[in-house]
Amino acid sequence: MKYKGDYTTLTITQTGLGQLLNLTPGRINQLITEKIVVRDENKKGEVFLVESLKNYYQSKHSYSDDKGKAVNYWTEKGLHERAKRKMAELKLRKAEGELYEAAAVESLMTELLVNFRNKLLGVPSKLSPQLVGKTVEKINQILTEEIYDDLTELADGLENANFEDDAEINDTEI
Repeated sequence: MKYKGDYTTLTITQTGLGQLLNLTPGRINQLITEKIVVRDENKKGEVFLVESLKNYYQSKHSYSDDKGKAVNYWTEKGLHERAKRKMAELKLRKAEGELYEAAAVESLMTELLVNFRNKLLGVPSKLSPQLVGKTVEKINQILTEEIYDDLTELADGLENANFEDDAEINDTEI
């Protein structure tokens, strides 16, 4: 079919549009009320074909969310695919040892810090017999060496930390 002129002004009868889209006249009237099908006010019973078809197909890919807000299917599909991609990237980073579960890190850090705290709290009882009768400079030296030893042990613990745990990022679809 050839058409010369402004295709945006091309009109069709409501019945013709209904047959084209396989919709009942009642449904066409409903779409007119919803302003999806655009009526040509100059021609009684006719609608603008191009604009009505465009609106109809856009509305077919839109829906309302729980709050009644219109949501576009393709936008939501894109967001869903982005979330799946991010989950796959996280899983890959975890498999490559670049990413760890927060619970595993928290557990290991708690264990290391509790051990460090207990070591520091044990310093007075461990060193007090050695410090009796020493000069202030010697006491300072002994305490400093002990604290550095404990800090080195903490650093070694962090360096050799194994953050692996049994938790897995779920492979199921989002």
